[in-house]
Amino acid sequence: MAMLLGTTAAYAEGNITPHALVRYEHDSNLLLVPSDTPRQDASGEYRLEDSFEDYAGGIDGEYRWRDNRFYLTTNYSHFVYQNFTQLNHDEFAGTTGLDWTATYKIKGNIGTQYNRHQLSLLDVNISDPNLSYIETTQITNASATYDMNSHWRVDGGISYLTAKLPDAGAQSYDVNESQGNAGVKFIGSANLTTGVSVNRKSGHYKNSNQPGYTQTAYEYTIDYKLGARTLLSGVVGYNVRVQTGFDVSATTGSFSFSQQLTPKTSYYLKFLRALDTYNTTFGSQLTTGGTAGLSWQATEKIMLSANYTYNKANVKGEFTGTTATQRDDTVKSTEVSLKYAALRWLTITPYYRYENRNSQLAAFTFRNNTYGINFEARFQP
Repeated sequence: MAMLLGTTAAYAEGNITPHALVRYEHDSNLLLVPSDTPRQDASGEYRLEDSFEDYAGGIDGEYRWRDNRFYLTTNYSHFVYQNFTQLNHDEFAGTTGLDWTATYKIKGNIGTQYNRHQLSLLDVNISDPNLSYIETTQITNASATYDMNSHWRVDGGISYLTAKLPDAGAQSYDVNESQGNAGVKFIGSANLTTGVSVNRKSGHYKNSNQPGYTQTAYEYTIDYKLGARTLLSGVVGYNVRVQTGFDVSATTGSFSFSQQLTPKTSYYLKFLRALDTYNTTFGSQLTTGGTAGLSWQATEKIMLSANYTYNKANVKGEFTGTTATQRDDTVKSTEVSLKYAALRWLTITPYYRYENRNSQLAAFTFRNNTYGINFEARFQP
């Protein structure tokens, strides 16, 4: 659906795009646990593998007037498991906001996000599938940029996050986190953007005696186009995280390189070293690793993709059922997929993924083979 309003002084248009998805997936180790410790499904049988279906739908919408844009995205999902039916659940994600323009030099955004989802099974060592692993998060944010001249730009922003895990499936927590950032960028030409920034966040766990944390990041960024087919992006910085018992300071950053080799073939390389909050242990995670990917547009309707990821992670915090305060993990994954545009509005994507983690703590070591297929419909206006 589209609409257009126009005068000599004003211009406005909007559109709404409904979308729906049906997914089937089979996992050889659904709960990502050691192969010698299967879990009990709803019927009382101990097993590792299972299958599920995901039925999802929602809308994406926007309304533009002059140089402003209001946007809204929603998605609802219903998960049905074949054997671990106690994990059946609903998820919802919604985002709304406004991209605003005050003058040709001053622009910004204000928005909010809400997400109700099952915690990543990579982050939670499930000992009892009968417990709830549903997390809800809400983020409110505001940001602005000021173009001082044709080469220099100042930007800044603030955000506030609340997260709630209402059950004891993992260690229960409510966390509030505030964040602020400021930076300056130099736009040397159409192909180069570079700058420096400072980001500081502070969080505390409600209804808990767990220590809060502050984290400050000092970063340098660069984006550079090498011709029409090659893009280079990088961030390097230093992170200081202060949290009683789990202080971490580390050099962090990311680097990505993508190139269009031929009209049909492209590849990318990504490297990262990141320091993040790891809420399920009331601690932090320092991850170092990278991804290599290759895409081939076989025909106008068919695209083949493959990628390999290798990450090493140091997780600090309190682990359920153990007195350990940290663990080291090595996570490797390989994924291949085929994207087929069957119709203008329908895309079919079969995929396969192999993933394994070797952990310092045996309870977190696993291997998993996954195969599945997505049917996605997007009804463009």
